[in-house]
Amino acid sequence: MEQPRPSASPVRVATEWEPLREVIVGIVDDMRVPEWDPSARAVVPRHGRAPLTGWAGRRFPAELVELARREVDGLADFLERQGVVVRRPEPVDHHRPVVTPHFSTGGGFHSAMPRDSLFAIDDLVVETPMAWRSRYFETFAFRPILRDYFERGARWTAAPKPQLRDTTWRDDRIEDRDEFDPVINEDEPLFDAADFVRIGGGVVVGQLSHVTNRAGVRWLQRHLGPEYRVLSYVFDDDGPMHIDTTLLPMGEGRVLVNEAWVSRLPDVFAGWEVLVPPPSQLPAAHPLYYTSQWIHCNVLMLDEEHVLVEAEEADFAAHLRKWGFEPIPLPFKHFQTFGGSFHCATLDVRRG
Repeated sequence: MEQPRPSASPVRVATEWEPLREVIVGIVDDMRVPEWDPSARAVVPRHGRAPLTGWAGRRFPAELVELARREVDGLADFLERQGVVVRRPEPVDHHRPVVTPHFSTGGGFHSAMPRDSLFAIDDLVVETPMAWRSRYFETFAFRPILRDYFERGARWTAAPKPQLRDTTWRDDRIEDRDEFDPVINEDEPLFDAADFVRIGGGVVVGQLSHVTNRAGVRWLQRHLGPEYRVLSYVFDDDGPMHIDTTLLPMGEGRVLVNEAWVSRLPDVFAGWEVLVPPPSQLPAAHPLYYTSQWIHCNVLMLDEEHVLVEAEEADFAAHLRKWGFEPIPLPFKHFQTFGGSFHCATLDVRRG
């Protein structure tokens, strides 16, 4: 007979800004460059394409990986010093081939960004049905943590594993157009957790992107049930993949909005204070393979006042102070090289 769940779950999170108590921080144990396929072509900025096509299936340059490793380990150490419980995934071999009945690929990607593959709300953690073949088994590095959470009372589920046949990607898509034209079709539910943010009251705000389709949004809504609202939008970015550089709630009634990609704010934010960030101060020569320079908007709230910001983003930090926040600068620009920042590198599982 199954034992009843304890009343106190180690997973308890409803917003992006309540005081952070426990977090999963990714690791940079190794990073493999995924194959250059329709998914990558749809989202990789022009400045990142040349090196990635040449490195496909290989390791990233060791010196870049080591710099990113130091920063994410430094982030974990900092959070622990603040009294936050920090969990880290297991190292895995990302170069072992992935083979299913419907596709094969040379290996994985990384274990650096738990925000992408795991969605947490209230006492539930969901493993997401990711659209990149290289990320098919990415959650396995986090399974010991998930099993521990489950044994201690959390709910744990996985969305249906997608088949990711060749027909997943549309043949009729027009590349390099100026408006969003999704590369994935609607044959099966697909979504990355990083395409959604939580604003409390059971409301989840998401976007449709090159990794999140309408079927994925419907699955998440139906799985969460009628006590939740999962709202999805299309923004002005022609290469969307993850909402947390487009808009990010920073407190009750306060939302950071990248106006370069948001010409019309969703109605759910009516009456909220809109915080518009300045452009990044990251040098143009700094390598960013999977993201634009708006990656500096990918911040992590420790609570409604304190926010982690990249150490060299002085203009952004000044704006945060003007808005009444206390920015905490940490070096993270080398981690950003691989497509994420503080929000991506973490999964907050307990707040409040």
